[in-house]
Amino acid sequence: MYLPTIMYRLFISVFIIAIWGACANRVPPTGGPKDEDPPKLMGSIPKDGNINVRTTEITLLFDELVVTKNIKKELLITPRIDFDYEYSIKKNTVIIELEEPLDSATTYTFNFRNSIVDITEANPAVDLILAFSTGPILDTLQINGNINDLFTENPIENLVVGLYKADDTLNLFNSPPYYLAQTDEQGNYIFRNLKSAEYIINAFGDSNNNLMCESSREPYAFTNNSIKLDSTITADTLKLQSLNIDSLQLKRTRNSGQYFIAITNKYLTNIALNASNDSTIWYTLDKDHKEIKIYNTFSIKDSLLVNIAIEDSLYIQTTDSFYLKFPPSERKYDKYNVKLNELELFPERRSISFIINTSKPSYFLSADSISIKVDTLSTILFDSTWNITTNKNATEFKFVNVLPQAYLDSIQTNDVNKSTSGSSRGERISTNIEKKGNVNLKIETGSSTNLSYSLRLPFASFLSIESDSSEQIENKLTPKYAKNFGVLKGNISTEHTHYIIQLIDNNFDVVKEITQTTKYKFRHVSPGDYRIRILIDSNKNGKWDAGNILLNQLPEPILIYKNEEGNKKTTIRANWEISLDLTF
Repeated sequence: MYLPTIMYRLFISVFIIAIWGACANRVPPTGGPKDEDPPKLMGSIPKDGNINVRTTEITLLFDELVVTKNIKKELLITPRIDFDYEYSIKKNTVIIELEEPLDSATTYTFNFRNSIVDITEANPAVDLILAFSTGPILDTLQINGNINDLFTENPIENLVVGLYKADDTLNLFNSPPYYLAQTDEQGNYIFRNLKSAEYIINAFGDSNNNLMCESSREPYAFTNNSIKLDSTITADTLKLQSLNIDSLQLKRTRNSGQYFIAITNKYLTNIALNASNDSTIWYTLDKDHKEIKIYNTFSIKDSLLVNIAIEDSLYIQTTDSFYLKFPPSERKYDKYNVKLNELELFPERRSISFIINTSKPSYFLSADSISIKVDTLSTILFDSTWNITTNKNATEFKFVNVLPQAYLDSIQTNDVNKSTSGSSRGERISTNIEKKGNVNLKIETGSSTNLSYSLRLPFASFLSIESDSSEQIENKLTPKYAKNFGVLKGNISTEHTHYIIQLIDNNFDVVKEITQTTKYKFRHVSPGDYRIRILIDSNKNGKWDAGNILLNQLPEPILIYKNEEGNKKTTIRANWEISLDLTF
């Protein structure tokens, strides 16, 4: 039974006065030892576990003076209420006043988390959770679980975790959850005092605090099965990812100086532009892969109809059309930038490779002009033809070749001369050099040198579609030898037939990767700490798929190797070969 309203209010008043009286002379201390004790709850109205509660006021009484801290953000009330509340503090008492009555026959949980702290050192009250029922039964079921990042397995804190009724059409994108929790620093969450029912668990970042997920800018995690709750359970780990589910569309087009811009609402993975006059349309993408910049490479009297087909990372495709035009403009053309990246040189394998990135679609003019410059004295030309591959819009060029014999001879001589620089002038030294690749060298020299080498691409090696010429490119060549790197290898035991093995660094960037094999070997790994990540290609389509919440498809599994002690890192040392067998 519940107290009549007048008696209930009188009981509250007497209770508060009694507690205040006990603490009336408490003031923040001006000296002495630091207060490290959190405030303790002395009593509450209603009490934790009460049933048949009929009130719009919650009162908490503590053993010391307290203040609130971000209570509107920290206090989690479940099931979620659709109205607001006010709060007040009177010395050691916190009062929550609800604007409307609570639903009948419902178990409510007020989880104050870190919202109430002492007035001296801001120590938060620990495990401050109040549960009561407005009906004759107090629900006691629980769900606990964990959430981590899909690609790193790092725990994610401060995520909203929501329970949604399985028989409802509401979800994380269109409505706040019925029950909600929040993850801690270890990515753990817990729902208490739940009613037996069937639920769906989702989690999401909530940067705008509206208790709903906006997939265009907030990450989320989901399960593809509901949970029938009839006992306390531990849920499967949820994996957080960022994947925009908005419908793919061409938002708008516009002119910008000498260029025509087409803007979409999502990251694009594939683009096809077809002009009605069959002209080739050259374009580049911005860093977010949403803005298409089209270049004026042919004459248009007025405008030209262009059909566009685009695809996003969810394999959603759409088509549209627009009229392309290039009105006269006094603005300058964009600057033409050409950069050399990922230059790698391995004398023992006789290999050299590098990548050229250009800011505009480009043409490579002459591979014969690429050379190795030896100080300012001479130039070494390449013996073999370059293998050159380019991307779809001709802004990235990958170069691979065999090192010229003259260069190999020169660096061998240079290395020997460096090691014998203390010899007297004119003394002849005979040195046998071990076999390097397919080269056997015996070098005799009597002088000391310290030559420097650089890769040179002369002026105008590249020409943009707007007729810009590239400047001369010259990068220092630093040979890489096996003794300066480590090797990571091992056997693979798995029932999976299609997968990708990745070597990732401390930033979780991919350093090297291989596809399905019974053995793996990563050569020329720079010393440092690494992890091994395994992407399972469950549908055997030759790539890893991120899933689709709209189709109830989970991301394909991702595993990060850890040893028997649970350590995920593997340290690579120079001139060391590490064997690490993988079972998954």
